Amino acid sequence: MKLEPFRKYLGLIVLAIVILSMIIVYFFSVIPLAFFLLFQSLFFLLCAVSSFFIVNFDDRSQLIRRRYLIYLISSLLGIISANLIPITIIITLPGPRISFNFLPSLVTALLVTVICTFILKVIINRRIPYGELRELTELEKGKNLLQIKNLKVYYPLLGGVLKRQIGAVKAVDGVSLSIRTGETLGLVGESGCGKSTLAKAIIGLVDMEAGDIFYRNININKYYSNIIRQKIQIVFQDPDASLNPRMKVVDIISEPLKNLLGITKKDQLRKHVLRLLEEVSLKREHLDRYPHEFSGGQKQRIVIARALACNPELIVLDEPTSSLDVSVQAQILNLLKNLQNTYGYGFLFITHNLAVVNHIADNVAVMYLGRLVEIGEKEQIFSKPTHPYTQALLYSRIRIDPDDQDIKYVIDGEVPNLINPPPGCHFNPRCVSDARTKECEFKTPRKIEIEENHYIWCVNPPKN
Repeated sequence: MKLEPFRKYLGLIVLAIVILSMIIVYFFSVIPLAFFLLFQSLFFLLCAVSSFFIVNFDDRSQLIRRRYLIYLISSLLGIISANLIPITIIITLPGPRISFNFLPSLVTALLVTVICTFILKVIINRRIPYGELRELTELEKGKNLLQIKNLKVYYPLLGGVLKRQIGAVKAVDGVSLSIRTGETLGLVGESGCGKSTLAKAIIGLVDMEAGDIFYRNININKYYSNIIRQKIQIVFQDPDASLNPRMKVVDIISEPLKNLLGITKKDQLRKHVLRLLEEVSLKREHLDRYPHEFSGGQKQRIVIARALACNPELIVLDEPTSSLDVSVQAQILNLLKNLQNTYGYGFLFITHNLAVVNHIADNVAVMYLGRLVEIGEKEQIFSKPTHPYTQALLYSRIRIDPDDQDIKYVIDGEVPNLINPPPGCHFNPRCVSDARTKECEFKTPRKIEIEENHYIWCVNPPKN
């Protein structure tokens, strides 16, 4: 027998029973309607509050979805039981009408609510798959990890009195790339080109307009299970914004273990958190400190330790060294490389610093106004840049030369508006390529293979 139709209308059925019981009780009672409704509202409020505290008593309640249904069902059942007391008295005592019994009804409602909440919580907890603490495992390198096909992410623009959509910002417009275990893909480009939006789409923080994201050949477009959320983690740009200042380090790092694995034993959590801190070169005395007691580099290490908590396979690094000193940047980069060499993680490294990309990346992808313009191995991009925009980025690097301090290359023009980008090739108003033609102004760039694993998106590839 299928129970789905009953589950779908369970709330309406319980609500109908409550309303019916209230009508029957009011018909046989002698108190005014206003007082009767006031009592019922007070019963519901007290029952809901008691159910709320019981459900959220322990940390495992974070894994329960749709907790409001437990509050609602338990409270309604409590009200039904409270209304049954006067009905029982009506049947047993002589006389057709009686007064409303407030105190017995309130005690009955709270008691039934508590019992029902405990029963529902136990049933739901048994259906939640709990994980277990695992050591960081070494992955086999060179295997397909993440594949993105024609990904598009648009931000709607609303206007008018009715706030209707009048346009869209095409933050990511048809991006395709792949990442393998043990490799780092560096994603570079100007501010506002869509790098961070692409990262958010991978971890499910923004909705996609079109395209597909495959994790180990599994399409994860619509549903991010707990397993996927464990295997894909992110390190944000600003550690101060991503760390809760009111929580200790041990609580910050153990939070994903509680939320994703349902583990709440404090001794196990502290032992595992200490092991993670040692992986990022922090010590035991750092466990019970607050974020404001650490330096910028130490905060970033804490964020990395939290990303490693659930034994991930892909880590998205959104400019993790941009706010750090040069010496601290080197420490964080060496830490990431050592972790990757040891465990075989796949990294998506987003940054503006081309020197950092040259140091840590295996492959490099260049973005401009939501589109990829060139992708290839690190040596190919840095030694043989082919797309005019990639050449402009590399020529714009700062070089320390006391005899020649002039900037040799400056890209002409301004970055176009993403709301109304140029037709055809988005880079055509600023392009200085020797192969630029009239077609670049209306024709969509095509993918062109320069050499093995080296591609550009261009209408007419440069001759030199």
